[in-house]
Amino acid sequence: MKKIVSIMLLPFMGILLYFFHVNGIPCMFYQLTGFYCPGCGMGRYIISLFHLQLYQAFRYNAIGFLLFPFLLFYLQYQLFCWGFGKKDNLTNRIPKKLIQFMLILLICYGVLRNISLFRWLAPTKL
Repeated sequence: MKKIVSIMLLPFMGILLYFFHVNGIPCMFYQLTGFYCPGCGMGRYIISLFHLQLYQAFRYNAIGFLLFPFLLFYLQYQLFCWGFGKKDNLTNRIPKKLIQFMLILLICYGVLRNISLFRWLAPTKL
């Protein structure tokens, strides 16, 4: 049952991305604090990648180019294991140092994109 629900959520997420294409997905953190979080602009980043607009995708969220390949590999491996009924879980084999490094990278990126010297890291406006 869980597999069916997760498969049904994928088209729903695509529909949401389509409807938020014009204004982007609103960020609650930005609306509450006025600061950009590390994920601000990620919806527009993904849409720009689908349109193969790499420069604009970089302008929306630069950290995505570092994290997106890892996420794709992780999801592909999990789908492979799920499809063949294997119980192997990649999460148990990811080194904790890598997870800690990625977390520190996200925090630093979130802080830097709100400093005026690094204004180029802030997501561009439509």
